[in-house]
Amino acid sequence: MYDFLNMEIWCGPRSATVTDVNLIEFRSDGGETYKKIQFTVENSYGARLIISDAWVTERDREPKVRGLYHNVDKHNGIYYIPSHTTVSKLLEYYSCKTISDMLGKTVEVFPDENGYEVIIADSIQ
Repeated sequence: MYDFLNMEIWCGPRSATVTDVNLIEFRSDGGETYKKIQFTVENSYGARLIISDAWVTERDREPKVRGLYHNVDKHNGIYYIPSHTTVSKLLEYYSCKTISDMLGKTVEVFPDENGYEVIIADSIQ
């Protein structure tokens, strides 16, 4: 049994499991069309969350939320994920080679400044 009267608020990352991955298309205010990778994750309470952004650390060493935009490079007729993208940072952080490798992975999530859960893709401490 635990002492519920003296429980403190947890403010750190939480674990979730990736259950689905989709490619979504949306239109910007300027009319341009973009594609983002959308992960469905399930947290320890069984809630399903839809996430299409990731926490990354950039050159200034400050953690930032960046979209998981679907960018591709083509080399010798084969399509690749560019190495400088948020998606590549996410895959490297979770030791995955492909987006499908993320299925079933336990990931860490942490809310952004608006309270939406975002996948951690870098050491953001």
